[in-house]
Amino acid sequence: MKDRIRATLASLREQIDTLSPRDRMLATGLIAVVALAFAGLVVWGARGLVEDAVSRLEVAHARLDEVRGDVATQRVLAARLAAAEERMAQFKPSQMNTYVEGWATASGVLAQLKEVRETGTEVVGGYRERAYRVELDDADLPGVVKFLYAIETAPFPAKVRNATFNARDDRRNETRVIDLELEVVTYAIAEEEG
Repeated sequence: MKDRIRATLASLREQIDTLSPRDRMLATGLIAVVALAFAGLVVWGARGLVEDAVSRLEVAHARLDEVRGDVATQRVLAARLAAAEERMAQFKPSQMNTYVEGWATASGVLAQLKEVRETGTEVVGGYRERAYRVELDDADLPGVVKFLYAIETAPFPAKVRNATFNARDDRRNETRVIDLELEVVTYAIAEEEG
C-alpha cells in the first residue's frame, strides 16, 4: 500500500515537473482551491455534527434536571406518605364511637349525640375505608361548628363526606337548634386490620 502511494506521488511529481512554470502555478492554485474547498466542507460538516451533539446534550441535560426534580418530589411525597401511615397506625377504627364521643364532649354537644353507626366498609388499594353515620339532634350552632371542626382537624384519617343540616326553632327554649346528620369516613391500612 505504501509503495502504491509513493509511486503515485512520484508520478504526480514527474507530471508537475514537465509542466511549464505558468501551468505549474495554475495547477498548484487549482489544487490549493480544491484542498481549501474540501477542508471547508469537512469543517462545515463537522460543525453541523458538533451543533447537533450540543443540542442533544442540552436536551439530555434538561431531561436529567427534570428527573432529579421528580426524584426529589418523590422523596418528599414518600416521606409524607410514611408520616401519614404512621399516624394512621395509631388510629383504631374499631374505637370510632369513642373518638366521636370525645369530639362531642370537647364541643359541648355530647348530650345531643344520638347515633354513631358503621354503615359500610370497602378496601381501596391497600386501605380500608369505613363509613359511619353520626347524628346530632337539637344542637346549638356554636357546638355544631366546634364538633365539625374537631372531626376535620383530628390527627386521625377521618373526614366528613356528606352533611345534612336541618335548622329549626325550639319553641320550648325559644332558640334555634340544628339537627345534623353526617357521613364520616375513616381510613386504615387494610393489612394491619386483618
